[in-house]
Amino acid sequence: MTGAAFARALRGLATLEVPSCAGERTLAIAGVRLRVRLSSPRLAAGALRALAHHALTSAPASPYDATVLLLDHDVPGNPVHEILPAVRSAPPVADRIERWSYESDAGRGLLHEGFRTLFLWDRGQRRAAVWLGEDGALPYHLVALPLLPVLSWVLAEQGRSVIHAAAVATESGAVLIGGRSGTGKSTAALACLDAGLGFLGDDMCIVEPGTRPVVHSLYCSGKLDAPDTARFPALAPARVEGSGPWWEKSVYLFDGHLADRMVRSAALAGVAIPRRDDGPPARLSARQAFLAMAPNTAFQLPGAAQAAIAGVREVVSRVPVHSVGVGDGIGAIAGRLADFARGLACGSAHPELRT
Repeated sequence: MTGAAFARALRGLATLEVPSCAGERTLAIAGVRLRVRLSSPRLAAGALRALAHHALTSAPASPYDATVLLLDHDVPGNPVHEILPAVRSAPPVADRIERWSYESDAGRGLLHEGFRTLFLWDRGQRRAAVWLGEDGALPYHLVALPLLPVLSWVLAEQGRSVIHAAAVATESGAVLIGGRSGTGKSTAALACLDAGLGFLGDDMCIVEPGTRPVVHSLYCSGKLDAPDTARFPALAPARVEGSGPWWEKSVYLFDGHLADRMVRSAALAGVAIPRRDDGPPARLSARQAFLAMAPNTAFQLPGAAQAAIAGVREVVSRVPVHSVGVGDGIGAIAGRLADFARGLACGSAHPELRT
């Protein structure tokens, strides 16, 4: 996709109206007020479930920070059909591949060929659009992580960063669970939810800077590799059947089952990089912590990498980061992370923490 094509799509967004609005949602995410307009019944029925805990029952007293148009494949003028004319007959693409991104003074854009979706953000109009290229079942990204690129752009302009990490809430504050893919972030976070701790998310969270940063929940969703689902029978009512292609993780939505354990915001006590052993926590340097979290965060947030990396840097410079042994058993993880947070609250002299 050329820069000229992105520019045309952005110009069209300035005057675009949803021809037949099937629904409207008002959301407040980390203090940012959003209006989302949906163009079809299938989108209205299921596309925003992972954002349900941010829903407001009435319009905010102050103006919206942004309006987002969520547009189905058959809305007239869909630029995805022009850009990817063979989208319906093309074989599936690995859905994490970013093909084209764009930024100018006017706004931003991301064409994700794997998702068959175009994301646009018009800064001047404070207006965004998410154009879908296919019909059929809801795309995996809309089920698990709806509107992610657009939300990361809008939140970044409000001084908040979306980062690739899980987060749970303990009596001593929130613990951000970071690290590269495959380190067990999702398993650890969902084990904590299963054990009764507060849950802020297992894949993406929002960081608000400050002397003590605040972690905000982004999605009330969780994801597990298929072989791990049997280890969490109590979470089964939240599992979404047929939520994506076979190679993707199973999706859980906590907009109903266990919704009372969702926590929207909490002060950050520290960061845990999980290890699969029983050893004590070991302090990491800011550099070690940054390298453990930043690369995968940048990869997971195409088009918003700069803001995401800034969020990681804010976290590792403000709060202690440790590698934490969580063992191999699901049942012990919540207790180990709660003990870790309690040790941070007691100060660096806590005997279980070493530098």
